[in-house]
Amino acid sequence: MRAVVERYFAAINSDSFGDLAKVFAEDVEIHTVGAPAVAGREAALGHFPKILAGYAEHEDRVTRWIEATDAITTEIDFAGRLRDGRPITFSALDVFDLRDGLITKVTTWYDTRALRRQLVPPQGLHHLGVRVGDLGRSIGFYHALGAKLLAPPRKLGRTAAAMSMGAENVRVALAGFPDGTGIELFSFDGPVPEWCRERDPAARLPHLGIRVTDVDATLAAAEAAGGERLWAEPGFFGPVRVIYLRDPDGTVLELLDGSFGAIADVAGTSPEPPGTKRY
Repeated sequence: MRAVVERYFAAINSDSFGDLAKVFAEDVEIHTVGAPAVAGREAALGHFPKILAGYAEHEDRVTRWIEATDAITTEIDFAGRLRDGRPITFSALDVFDLRDGLITKVTTWYDTRALRRQLVPPQGLHHLGVRVGDLGRSIGFYHALGAKLLAPPRKLGRTAAAMSMGAENVRVALAGFPDGTGIELFSFDGPVPEWCRERDPAARLPHLGIRVTDVDATLAAAEAAGGERLWAEPGFFGPVRVIYLRDPDGTVLELLDGSFGAIADVAGTSPEPPGTKRY
């Protein structure tokens, strides 16, 4: 019985995911703490390539075997390296249910919080707060830019965020981008505090940069949602395609399809880098 579990680990560690078909029963189930269950051999064969796709290398090393008649428990030390070079290590416990020489169920436990701390960089931009005039309209606009609504509009009351703005009649909605960063959309129900009565978003926030996969397609979606481009067509800053636009409240946004590092590399070379097209 141990041999079939050894073949499972050999397939996982060598990325030979097709070989898992030889060790899984047709009705196999995969249960991992903090994740939805996966049922059936075909679903299981697609599951492992997906969860390991972000690793340049990885290994499950079994440090202890506990064997019973129809089940095997293993203690594991996982060591891997993400494609961006970051190392990942954690301990796990795998329990295998067996029938007729095949695996019918794999249940995995590990410290999800410890892993999350390694997967998510500890420092970086967390979120930005932006004042808007109409929460519903702005939710739709930023959804067009890729931000999914995570928390619907609610009144803040006497919270720290509301007190920091000098008002209690504040409503907020939270939207998140696929990379984990977010935007908080604030609106005032009634009189606005003194510091923002003259509404000039550009004076408080020169612009907000948002990375997208397709600048032209996102620009079209943004304009359909009420945005307005600031020049005729997207241009390039070095290799990065760029366009500036205003959201429905006048806040200036910059859409880019490259990293902040790529922009910094170009900005640090010369006032007018080769290949730059003026906006």
